Amino acid sequence: MRLLLPALFAGAALAQQTVTWEERPGLRLSNDKIDLTVLTTGGAMVELTLRDDPDKLSPLWNPVRMAR
Repeated sequence: MRLLLPALFAGAALAQQTVTWEERPGLRLSNDKIDLTVLTTGGAMVELTLRDDPDKLSPLWNPVRMAR
């Protein structure tokens, strides 16, 4: 798992942005291909999307999206 994040962002400029994800503080890491949101309170990866995906679907479980 420790190697997953560096592999996802290897060789590209990395941007950080503070976000709120379902009323929880988080950090969004992104480059020109991918966006990854992690919670700062527990370090959980909560959202992973490809930048060129028009639907911005994440393969990670999202209870709010499931409820819609």
